[in-house]
Amino acid sequence: MRLSVLRLVFDSTPLIAFFREMDGKHIPGLLASNGFKCIIPEGVRCEIVKEPTRSALVKAINTGEITVEVLDDLAAVAGLQTRYSSLGRGESEVIVIAQRHSMRGEAVMCIIDETPARKVADRLGLEKMGTIGLLRMMAKEGIISGSMMNELIRQLEDSSFRISRKLCDSKG
Repeated sequence: MRLSVLRLVFDSTPLIAFFREMDGKHIPGLLASNGFKCIIPEGVRCEIVKEPTRSALVKAINTGEITVEVLDDLAAVAGLQTRYSSLGRGESEVIVIAQRHSMRGEAVMCIIDETPARKVADRLGLEKMGTIGLLRMMAKEGIISGSMMNELIRQLEDSSFRISRKLCDSKG
């Protein structure tokens, strides 16, 4: 069964997980080649400054696997940050971009890991998924194998990435 979500708006944490904490540099390319549009806000692009993550991101942008969207009206971002002070710039831009795609009737999902940002996305009626959920969806859709998903999750567990043992152990 094919998911209707075609636009995935990424915060920095899942990208850092793919590009630094696990051997997942190929994930955006796999998503793109399977009909998903991977989007990052300019604010997220600016947040990713450390190597090797930055180089991997630049390569994914240059090859068209990831598209950078620039918000020309930052008032919506500032308003969101005022209303929800726990949100950073990147998370706020993810949510604003997702809202704009959603208002145009486009299928969109926020790819965010941080609990406060996930709660705001919920309150605003936006679909959201974290790094582990995205890997599980990819395995379910046949984009990656179950064994690859398990290996990538194991790499996350073995890294400095903050991840809940309960989340890793759950099957859904």
